[in-house]
Amino acid sequence: MKVCTALDKPNITKPAEHPRAMGHKCEFILNIGMFFDGTGNNWYEDAAGQGHSNVARLWRAYKENPMEGFFKHYAPGVGTPFKDIGEEGRSVFGAGFGWGGEPRIVWGLLQVLNSMHRFLKSGPLMFELNQVEALCSNTTVPSSFADSSAASLTEAQTILDGLGLRTGLVDNWSTRHAFMSECAGKLAMLHNDPKTSIQLTGINLDVFGFSRGAAQARVFCNWLQQGLLVNGKMFGVPAHIRMLGIFDTVASVGTGSSGHGDWSSSKNLRIPPDSVVKNCVHFVALHELRKSFPLESVRVNGALPSHCNEHVYPGTHSDVGGGYQPGEQGKALAVKQETTLIKADHLKLSQLTLNDMLAAALKTVPRYTEDSPWLEFDSADGVANKLNKEFLLPQYTKQAVADYFSAVGVDPSLPLVPLIQSHSLAYLAWRYRVTVRRGFDALDSVKRAHEFDSARVSFYKKGQALLEEQIRLMRSWSPEKTMGYHAKAGKIYEAIQSIRSTDAKEHFFDDWVHDSFAGFLQSLGRAHIVVENECYLRHRGIYMGEDDRVATLHFDPDELNNASEPKSVYA
Repeated sequence: MKVCTALDKPNITKPAEHPRAMGHKCEFILNIGMFFDGTGNNWYEDAAGQGHSNVARLWRAYKENPMEGFFKHYAPGVGTPFKDIGEEGRSVFGAGFGWGGEPRIVWGLLQVLNSMHRFLKSGPLMFELNQVEALCSNTTVPSSFADSSAASLTEAQTILDGLGLRTGLVDNWSTRHAFMSECAGKLAMLHNDPKTSIQLTGINLDVFGFSRGAAQARVFCNWLQQGLLVNGKMFGVPAHIRMLGIFDTVASVGTGSSGHGDWSSSKNLRIPPDSVVKNCVHFVALHELRKSFPLESVRVNGALPSHCNEHVYPGTHSDVGGGYQPGEQGKALAVKQETTLIKADHLKLSQLTLNDMLAAALKTVPRYTEDSPWLEFDSADGVANKLNKEFLLPQYTKQAVADYFSAVGVDPSLPLVPLIQSHSLAYLAWRYRVTVRRGFDALDSVKRAHEFDSARVSFYKKGQALLEEQIRLMRSWSPEKTMGYHAKAGKIYEAIQSIRSTDAKEHFFDDWVHDSFAGFLQSLGRAHIVVENECYLRHRGIYMGEDDRVATLHFDPDELNNASEPKSVYA
């Protein structure tokens, strides 16, 4: 099956609509939007500099009108503050190892319960903030008070004890499953209570995520069907996940080699069947290289489920999921009055994936009616949230991407793994050529970065210095000096020397594609030596529904046309 690209449109199925209210003013359809942001992404911290992600922008475009049955919930990315679950500051462990992911998933499940309860009760939540924080933990309550009086319990322990729990819901599947099932039963009883005047004819969920937030979104969908959404119903009401929209999924949880620690098992990351998830759309980065950001494809053993779309886009991780500020690394700048450059949020590659994801989501709903969960850009809330500006996408960007695919010289019929590797080699060939020519400082993006990104340009240059050192060591290929590099670094080095360069490719990479490795140096500091020891000359790891990393094998150029999708190739 041909891999779809940014030039193709997702194949979207509009789910059968839930039964409409037959003139009864107290019958409603509940719409719940869940938004899990990416590693290091936090709208509350990023919006001022226009560095907020696509997930945050989609969240802003979703309706919030509890009285009419529209709810939306946003979880900031791991590594950033999230007070709802007790994370007060930034965490290098969240950024480096995905810590804090499971509490966010549990938080999401609790928000589904809260949305239902709030709607039926016209206001009150099922769980208040302090209860949510306690539940989103692995806090343990002493089994007896023989050695500990009630007065000595912490606030979280007291809350859990009051809820009849001995532990929080994190790191405890049996407790979480039993608790969620019990809560679902209570809400079903509330809905069926003759005293409840409001009645629901259906529940739609729309779930979005980026990076580790995309992994959380996928696990959220699986856990939802395990405890809440059973046999097509939730709380006794017909329900489904109408849309699962994810950007460049990365799990990379824990310290294990697979990155599938704790909650992020390969089984949990698989997309639920179409009886649960009606549409899944996954946008994948073609030029991401970091070791700690392996791709979690929605494919299973190379096969794409019929209700899933997976499209590849040029750029690195945050070029697809969003999160770069305009001007960062000298990208996303516009010419004003013929000679003056200004920062231009709309000239980021991520604006293309943002608009394509919204377009896919709109195909699943009654468009721009009172039943749609999406705001009209010209509505009062749409204007207040500056949606016309947030989603601005010039034709120029679309044309640049189309021109890139025409110029890059990669066979579009290749399977996913060799396709991604071929595009990555094209990018590395450009970086190699710039390096051997000693032309990095002369790049337009570097010159612009000195003016528009002076606080971070040093990391851009440090990344280049590391690449220069890696190329120097590869020339001598001393096993002692190259220890720790990717196993295929030597073959990659050989391949990029022979790839023909063109002005079109070079200008595209320089103008549009960020260096995610250099960007990571800022957040990791010296920890990058351990986390990203393989540097630039490597292939991105790719998982396909299993714990085996299938995209670490290098495909030689003369083998690419006959390549098939590998199914079990270890790192």
